[in-house]
Amino acid sequence: MGGTKRKASAAAVVPDDILLEILSRLPVKSLFRFKCVSKAWSGLVADCLRKVPPTLQGLFYWKWSAGSSTMDCFFFDLLERSVPPVDPSFRFLTAALPWDEQISHIDSCNGLVLFRRERRSRRGGGAYLAITTGYIVCNPATRGWVAVPCTSCDAVEKAARITTRVVFDPAAPSRFGLLQFLFGSDLDLDVLQVHTYSSESRAWCRRATECWSHDETMIMSWMGRPFVNGMIHLPMVRRSDGYRKVIVAVDERGEKCRAIRWAEEERGSLVFAAQSQGLLHCVSAHRHQHYILRTEKLSIWVLEDYGSEQWILKGSVCCTQLFGEANWCLADATVAIHPNSSLAFFFHSSKRKLVSYDMESKEVRALGTLEDCFIPLIPFFPNFTESLVLARKHRYC
Repeated sequence: MGGTKRKASAAAVVPDDILLEILSRLPVKSLFRFKCVSKAWSGLVADCLRKVPPTLQGLFYWKWSAGSSTMDCFFFDLLERSVPPVDPSFRFLTAALPWDEQISHIDSCNGLVLFRRERRSRRGGGAYLAITTGYIVCNPATRGWVAVPCTSCDAVEKAARITTRVVFDPAAPSRFGLLQFLFGSDLDLDVLQVHTYSSESRAWCRRATECWSHDETMIMSWMGRPFVNGMIHLPMVRRSDGYRKVIVAVDERGEKCRAIRWAEEERGSLVFAAQSQGLLHCVSAHRHQHYILRTEKLSIWVLEDYGSEQWILKGSVCCTQLFGEANWCLADATVAIHPNSSLAFFFHSSKRKLVSYDMESKEVRALGTLEDCFIPLIPFFPNFTESLVLARKHRYC
């Protein structure tokens, strides 16, 4: 009896940093099973999970399903564990859908993932038409999720293209929002309307579009949409400035709060934006002198003073060092920047080669080859905070 008490007391004084290190290496499924042991364990695990800093654990990517018009999701584990921390098939979501619906990933923000619900109907010539029936906001780490209805307005039917983004601030885990941009052409050239969804009101709201003049246009979603200072930042182009690129900060109400200029002549062509250590980072490409589609070097910049437009160069790396040759495509070269370290991740579109680059040590490491995958590759930053707003849960016990 005395030995049991001594063992219990010894376990109770395990330093928090060691306990956090142990928990961070366990699959999510194991963590939530531990929460089911007892109320004491549930509180202990929940408290430790809240202290776990967000980290890049892996990448979601997609392949065409054999003999089907659908795509299957896979997970590349950057921590090289034998068991992936999440189920990339998202069976706990698809099992709740009607038999004729499926989901497709469209966005993520600070651990929350946004899916579009689709019903596919066959058209002439064997092609399929995907009809959006709603959305799902999901936390893969906790398996909490909630369904969101479609926007109900005539403009949605008339829009040539719709871009929807999820906005989630970890400092306010009890709510999330959606931003929806309706465009008048397939090229995303004119913002017709802006709609927002609030998890608090559970309703869509049309927003004034005066701030979205015909000056800033074309949301380049493949270039990232980092969340910094309570706003998402969208790489766009400005018509009045010769279609030069800017980074537009947008709040959860759809208001354009700031446009950060990007001097291409000084820094190279903007190809990616991300958040790391709370700061806005950008990656630029330096093209070949004679072949404008050929990228020879990539540079990484940081906006240390958010109130200014003074970008600081953190590092540059040649494409030959990353991939053994120059890269011909700018859109998919950068995958992610680690949220709390100096690592950046790059992907070669034709070789399907994934590598990491350390901005401090300048080390390049080959991580693997993702055969037959499609871009974009989606970074997974787990958020273990339980949220009542994601009411529908999948429990392990």
